[in-house]
Amino acid sequence: MAAVAKGTMHRHKLFSLCVKASACKCFEFNLAVPGIARGKRAFFAMSSLRGICEDLIVLRYISRIPSKDREELVIALSQHELGTRLKLQDMFFTAIRPQQPVLRHKDVDSVIASSGVAARSIWNRHGWRNLQSGAIPPIRQIAERQGLHQLAILYDYLYRLTSAGVHFSVQALLRSGWGQSPPQFVFSTKHFNPYFAGYCSLYGAFMFCLYFEFFATVLKPGAKERKIVDAIRQDVLFTPRWPEMVTYEEMNEKPPTAGETVRMLVSAFQAVSRKRLISKGVNYTKRGSSERLEMARLFRVLGTVDGSALRTVSSPSIHPSGSTKGPQP
Repeated sequence: MAAVAKGTMHRHKLFSLCVKASACKCFEFNLAVPGIARGKRAFFAMSSLRGICEDLIVLRYISRIPSKDREELVIALSQHELGTRLKLQDMFFTAIRPQQPVLRHKDVDSVIASSGVAARSIWNRHGWRNLQSGAIPPIRQIAERQGLHQLAILYDYLYRLTSAGVHFSVQALLRSGWGQSPPQFVFSTKHFNPYFAGYCSLYGAFMFCLYFEFFATVLKPGAKERKIVDAIRQDVLFTPRWPEMVTYEEMNEKPPTAGETVRMLVSAFQAVSRKRLISKGVNYTKRGSSERLEMARLFRVLGTVDGSALRTVSSPSIHPSGSTKGPQP
């Protein structure tokens, strides 16, 4: 990653620099999570997962358009964002703190307009003919158009989870109230710290692996690095219980214990066989996905009740280390 972090400004290389910068951000996020967790502030790191996910989605999409358009799009998006930031900054300080000098652009509206037109013209050429405003389509739509069902599902999942940290959410506010004798509660983001830390750790590692699945030609990992990424992927897949958005414990329900052996078997199979976290072959929503078919054959060999094993996979029962438990306020 020290090599990845080194960049040189060359023509037609801005996209590669964006990939490098994003991969380094994800790497440093994963390094920071243990320290943040020790300080019981993991809640405030959750929103970073969404930013990393959006980077992956947009960069992967534009990596597949011709290099000339790709570079021009990166420039247009950069100019549009800079112009928008300058305009909003000017409005804020003019209204609230006029005595402070800030960087301004006398013709910022024309910068925003021209860069928006430039960006939209490129998007229009590559399947976004109805994009009439702004500089970029909705991220969810960009995820949908990449032919990987799991990519859009991942975005939906992390978007909804992290929205609790950046948008108003009644459920997120009330779940921070915890206590041993309801109806008395104490509110603090620290109450769910092990859960938030587990979320950041698991899904941060998940997305770090995706950088090497999507952008290997830019990151250029050697055999040693590929082996390390493979080990991280295996650890992610073999983790007994991935953090859920709504847990059994917070709803005062006991996780199911039936089928634990089957779930561990599936996780072990995935850890040793899956070379990519996201691909068409591992889409369990499709009956014809190669991994689902392999699991069905394995269960038949082992004499598992026909069809029941795959249904039990979706009900994790192993508690993550340090999981919290208490009443739902």
